[in-house]
Amino acid sequence: MDKYELLYQNYKKRIGSIIPDHIASKSEFEARFSSDLEKMSLIVLGERSLDEGFLHYALWKDDIAHCYVPVYGYYAASEKAAVKLFQKLADTVLKGGACDFSINIYRSDHDTLTAFHMMQFGNMSERCIKTLESGQISANPFEIKALGKDEIEKNWHSIWKATESIINHLKGSPIFYPGSEFTESVYRDYFMSDSLELIAAYENGTLAGIIEWNTENCELIGNDELSVNAGEAFVYPQYRKTGLARQLLCFAQTRAMASGYKYMWVEHGTANPNARGFWNKYFETYQYELVRRIG
Repeated sequence: MDKYELLYQNYKKRIGSIIPDHIASKSEFEARFSSDLEKMSLIVLGERSLDEGFLHYALWKDDIAHCYVPVYGYYAASEKAAVKLFQKLADTVLKGGACDFSINIYRSDHDTLTAFHMMQFGNMSERCIKTLESGQISANPFEIKALGKDEIEKNWHSIWKATESIINHLKGSPIFYPGSEFTESVYRDYFMSDSLELIAAYENGTLAGIIEWNTENCELIGNDELSVNAGEAFVYPQYRKTGLARQLLCFAQTRAMASGYKYMWVEHGTANPNARGFWNKYFETYQYELVRRIG
């Protein structure tokens, strides 16, 4: 069986219930991923056949080596094959120094997930997706609106304060990386980008919460279906358990649908219970990022 047939069968088996058939065809799969995969290196178990297992990986270095395996780029016939694949990968890339591994596994591939957990990999993040749907925003004391770029500039102090609260929450836990790249200037440029819409909720003129959605496509959906990304959701503690977070998400979905989009995806940290509790209530997880530094 050829490489793309095996990759496609794994993809179809793992997320076939999430993505409609007309998007998940083999021709669409190859068109979407073949170019990237052919630029990557390949690890193969069997000498004569790919049927036992193989994976694609990208390797690069800065102050340390980094090895990345995309979720659509691996196939293992068994948990034992998954272990052998990683051992061969590690033997190949660990040449004279430490390496940060990022291995992306389909959520429903329980055997492979178990294999990597047994090899002391930890879950770093998960990616989730949902079909866009409009919902009724119930009567509430909040004014929810999409902010124009002039309004973002005018209200930057309160917007940055809310965003900084998200960053400080992540920095305050030893399980997250330091997040030194999350600076005010980076976020100002990000929120002012034309590819992003920032939505804010106010109570009597006071900022209660924010959410943003942007036009980054979900790689598993592809460009033709016009998927969008959601993120940076925050509600101040005094407004939690009021349904405001759900209403912000509902407002963002309605705005995205009005622009012609069909799907929304999100990536969040698995070690963050607040993120899991919110996003996993409305989205379906399709992959986990597993990480480990070796060396």
